[in-house]
Amino acid sequence: MSAEILHQLQLSSCVFLSLILVFFVMWRLGRLRAPAFAPPGESPGAIQLPDLNSQLRQHARWLVGLRWTTAATILLLTLIAVPIAELLPYASLPWLLGWLLVLVVANVMLSRLIERRSAPQRQLTIQIIIDLLVLTGLLNASGGVENPLYLAYVFPVIVAAMLLSRRAAFGVAAVACLLFGMLVSGEVLHLLPHVTFGLFPHVEAVSGIEQSHGHVPAAALSHASYDPSFIAGKSLSLLVLVLVASYLTSLLRGRLRDSEEAVSRVAREAILEHERLEGMVQAAGMGMMVVEPELIIRWFSRRAERWLNWHQDVPGSVCPLFRTQGGCQECVALRAFEEGRAAETERRVVGDDGAVRYLRHVAEPVKDDGGRVLQVVELVEDITRRKALESEAVHAGKLSLLGQLAAGLAHEIGNPLASLATRLKRLERQRDPAFLDESLGLLKNHIERIGRTVRNVSLFSRNRPAEWELCNVDEVIEEAVNLIRLDQRAQDVTFDRTLSSPSAEIRGVRDQLVQVLVNLLLNAVEATPTGGTVCIGTSLADEWVELTVSDSGVGLASEVRSRIFEPFFTTKKQGVGLGLALSKSLVEAHGGDIHVYSEVGEGTCFTISLPRRE
Repeated sequence: MSAEILHQLQLSSCVFLSLILVFFVMWRLGRLRAPAFAPPGESPGAIQLPDLNSQLRQHARWLVGLRWTTAATILLLTLIAVPIAELLPYASLPWLLGWLLVLVVANVMLSRLIERRSAPQRQLTIQIIIDLLVLTGLLNASGGVENPLYLAYVFPVIVAAMLLSRRAAFGVAAVACLLFGMLVSGEVLHLLPHVTFGLFPHVEAVSGIEQSHGHVPAAALSHASYDPSFIAGKSLSLLVLVLVASYLTSLLRGRLRDSEEAVSRVAREAILEHERLEGMVQAAGMGMMVVEPELIIRWFSRRAERWLNWHQDVPGSVCPLFRTQGGCQECVALRAFEEGRAAETERRVVGDDGAVRYLRHVAEPVKDDGGRVLQVVELVEDITRRKALESEAVHAGKLSLLGQLAAGLAHEIGNPLASLATRLKRLERQRDPAFLDESLGLLKNHIERIGRTVRNVSLFSRNRPAEWELCNVDEVIEEAVNLIRLDQRAQDVTFDRTLSSPSAEIRGVRDQLVQVLVNLLLNAVEATPTGGTVCIGTSLADEWVELTVSDSGVGLASEVRSRIFEPFFTTKKQGVGLGLALSKSLVEAHGGDIHVYSEVGEGTCFTISLPRRE
């Protein structure tokens, strides 16, 4: 086999091994985590940015990992170039391994000093200059300027531009150019030995005859390192490349720092706004949570965490209250996602200690420009105290109504009692069996009438817990009419019912709904002249149920209509002014609304709108 073929085989093996080495270096660099270039300083609020020394220490750790990769690469290149491909003489092997040892020792020192030194930037600068010295020594032992790896001068310059200040980076670039100039000048002036690099053939200069050979004695070769034009071109190109790389990298790093500073500023403002919002929610005595599609809890406030007994593992998972025992009977967040509008509900919670708490959940959708619901912000309010006050107010209102109905109640019970007394006296004197049978049926009817009256009044006056349930609208109306008939004035008034078919159902507290209707019916009876009619109607409109109570009275003036729902406002001589105010509060607590329509001389109509439930 000829020397030319052997040379080609050596080159082929060199290329193959070099490709493997390139893939190894790319894989290793891919596993190195590049340093961040966040601006130094401290931020207010929850964000704490590291100071400059901390950042530089982090960068130094990254540089240590990069240099270990470089050391492994140099070792593999040395093995490929000397014993395998024989591109360099064996005499250069000790020098290559010696400079590699210098790099390893410097890296060990850097890894130990970065945690102790108070000036990590100076330490980084010294280490990068050491890298340039090692690179210069390696090039001198592997062909000098003829070695294509002379372009490696650019890498320490880029690293310096990434990690150091702009002035220090340009200083490192100047040192790189100076060292390369010293290498070139030293070889040209024969102050430094020149090692033949056998990757490319050299021209033999013997007896004036030039022939191309791959391996000839060094003394007989004309090296490109001694050619002025070749040296000038290489030096100029490297100078331009080093300066441009340093400038562009410094410019890019400055832009990245500016961008990251802007991002950090926006992040600080966002977190401060978040803290401010949570503080407002805390001050308002509410809990808050952010719900994403599929009912994923993204975030919740500290108060919500305490009320709902949640833990830090909840964010990122489905809401624990969804379809679980003790959870919400109706998910307002799900309704907000499906309907695209605000929703609310109340629920009764029994704690581990047996204490009862009432929570109000209000969900508000967050939409994009296209109207698609992206998130739902849900507020949680502890309304236990308010519920207690409402219960007391409702109970007081019931007692007030019963006071107004007292005369009718006495009449409703007194008439059957008087009839019972009369019939019993006649039974004492008359023992006729037929009369006895007739009296038993009559007595039974009067007793049942008294029992129904007492039972209705007892149920209405009882201060029961505000239990939400499905309520039939027709049954609520019938119960209210039966109660209002206890009033003497209602005896001469006709109640006209126009009810929808089928009857609708609403979700609420039955006693409170009955009380609202009793208030409205009592006002209508008082405004209706003797022999008049009070109309009660229901209608279904999409997802709402509308109840109307209208009378044929004298109507209301505009100044009265504008204040009719104000607490303590009344047009009655002995009125308190709480009936309609309480009714409006109860209707709104059920998610509905109440309006009044009236003109002087044309009567008055109250309309109640409540959400319909199937």
